[in-house]
Amino acid sequence: MVKIKKQIAIILILSFLLSLMPDFLYTGISALTGCAEDSECASYCDSALKCVPKCFNGECSCINCEIKCEWGGKKTKNFSPQPLIGTGEWTCGKQIPIGEVIERSAFLGAKMLAEFQGIIDNGEKMIEKTDEILDDYKNWNCEKDCETKCHKYYHITKGECEPDEDWRCPDEVAISKGVSAVKECQECISSNDCDEKCDTCEECKEICCWQQSFCWDLEENKIITCPTKDEEIEFEIINCKYCRQLGSCEEKCNAYSCSGCCNEYFDPIIKAYSALENLPELLKNDIEEKTPGGEEIPKESKFKYKRSYILDQLEFSRCELAQCHIKAKDWYNCLEGKIVCPYLFMAKTASQLGFFDDDQFISLVAQIINDEKTTKEIWGELWETPEHWWEIPLIPFVFFGKIITLSWTVMWDMLEESFATGKEDACYPFNYYCCEL
Repeated sequence: MVKIKKQIAIILILSFLLSLMPDFLYTGISALTGCAEDSECASYCDSALKCVPKCFNGECSCINCEIKCEWGGKKTKNFSPQPLIGTGEWTCGKQIPIGEVIERSAFLGAKMLAEFQGIIDNGEKMIEKTDEILDDYKNWNCEKDCETKCHKYYHITKGECEPDEDWRCPDEVAISKGVSAVKECQECISSNDCDEKCDTCEECKEICCWQQSFCWDLEENKIITCPTKDEEIEFEIINCKYCRQLGSCEEKCNAYSCSGCCNEYFDPIIKAYSALENLPELLKNDIEEKTPGGEEIPKESKFKYKRSYILDQLEFSRCELAQCHIKAKDWYNCLEGKIVCPYLFMAKTASQLGFFDDDQFISLVAQIINDEKTTKEIWGELWETPEHWWEIPLIPFVFFGKIITLSWTVMWDMLEESFATGKEDACYPFNYYCCEL
């Protein structure tokens, strides 16, 4: 009887000790939750894959991992999430980014086509009105002399927080902001001497300061994206004053003209020239994989709208799709459930059927949020909603085969909607996954 009691006691003690040990089988959670900083997740990510550790909603993820696929003697790569070390493989493994490729190719192609079409259209307007002038100038009967004027403004890209502001305010912010100058340029188009005739960035002082609001999470004690009405998050709105950062202010002019003959003849030419002025540079920057401001995008950047990266993703997708197949001899065993076999699923279908493991779901959302952040950093100037009429270039945008005149902001609204859909489904809906079931 004593012997049996001893055995039961030993079993109970062992059970208790085992319950205290971390679960090293695949759970996707255990010991990986409770993080507060990205650095706490570094030891869970595979350094060989150059993963970026990310703490998202209190759980660790490894995003932007350099996943390679070898096919046809060529190595291709894709940047996507991977499981944490010690958690095992995901049921649906690596994502095949065919949906991202199609969407990004279409968007970048439409953007470049719109820029090119804008150059053609505005050039044609200038030629058309110039022809009219050459035909009609002999019969002009102008009541007033015709002058060309220029509206002066400051284009600010960064702001520094004023010293006496709330301690929670970020030290600096990136922004694309236009501030109207006190003086206007009168002859900047013909003489290019705006700086001599108008206020400079150094003189704008208080005019180049502004208020900016942020949402402060009262529980996490950090700035967050302002929650919607449906989100139950306790937050406080903080107001911060910023002034232009040294070296981040540029003086710009936007042409306009007086009434009279200018309205009829010169005004259309000036407006077309203003639109035409920036479009060739934007198009060139897209082709050369630069930012809208003309800066080189670093090679190590995970910006996924580069032409070279889109081509890499196409090759990677082809490589992974070719490998997701069931051998003819295994078909019956697969159908009977005797062996694990790969099946190709569209990402949205895999998500709806619950094939994504818990931590994979979290990692995918973290990846999409990171992609959105990177895109905004590179295309930041175009993402910000312009405050003034002189900052809104209207261009013809090709959508479903139709040419529609839209502002840049409408294009970015469409892009933002794509990211929002991805975060809801924890995937880019038209990507594919090779799930082993």
